[in-house]
Amino acid sequence: MLFSTYYGLPEVIISIAIASLVTYLVIRFGFLIMKVVGVNMLRFIGRFMSLIIMAWAVSLIIQGLKETMLI
Repeated sequence: MLFSTYYGLPEVIISIAIASLVTYLVIRFGFLIMKVVGVNMLRFIGRFMSLIIMAWAVSLIIQGLKETMLI
């Protein structure tokens, strides 16, 4: 489902701008974030996010197989 299906164009543009700003700030101040959070915590966050992405991927694969009636 598209975000623009439920919301208008201004909301979509504002959402893109906010996401872009947050991404820029994280990239710009990444070294500072790493000093504050620490290497071990960043490793934990990375592994946790990998687990979330893997679960999402499995869900999408199962959904795709159901839609093509292979399951």
